[in-house]
Amino acid sequence: MTDNDYIDLIRNRGSQPEPGDLDAAPALDRWSVACDGRYFSLCGMVSGHPHLRDGSTMHTSPLLRLNRDERWARTRSRFYLLGEVEQQGLLLASAVQKHLNLLREAVLSD
Repeated sequence: MTDNDYIDLIRNRGSQPEPGDLDAAPALDRWSVACDGRYFSLCGMVSGHPHLRDGSTMHTSPLLRLNRDERWARTRSRFYLLGEVEQQGLLLASAVQKHLNLLREAVLSD
């Protein structure tokens, strides 16, 4: 994925969930933020995922939006409901949420 692809994803899929978007969303518990050097993602224990067993530990596709207060996240492929965050990842999750909000504002202002 190129940086331009990522910007397009933020522009086209980085919005608030519409009514019903979270109804079938998988849940991610004991989650934290990860970074592969280019993009942020989430990792944790998933349930309700269409392709993974409940209780599996997984990494999401690139993270587009994170809303800890409303307990949801949007990745390239889907929305996730957020359960408990790993305590050691709490500060990083706050910083990433702010970063993604600023990035989205910059992308949408172009």
